Amino acid sequence: MAESAALLVNEVFPEQTFCQWGLRVPDPLRFLFASRPAMMGQALGIVYRTLATHLDRKAASAGRRLLPGGQAPPSVSPFD
Repeated sequence: MAESAALLVNEVFPEQTFCQWGLRVPDPLRFLFASRPAMMGQALGIVYRTLATHLDRKAASAGRRLLPGGQAPPSVSPFD
């Protein structure tokens, strides 16, 4: 895993800047999400749309688009 990450960072994406996002929720919400996964999915959908909108607006203000036609980026599950 570390080798593939290093390959991506050093050879595939050397000119692109990127950042990693983390989301921390209070313990009561963690317990709620553990017992009700559908609710966690809804909350993560809100977070995802908020971040995607922010990044799209930031790119548009710089004269660029995240994806052609303004389409939303594909969703990626960490559990695949």
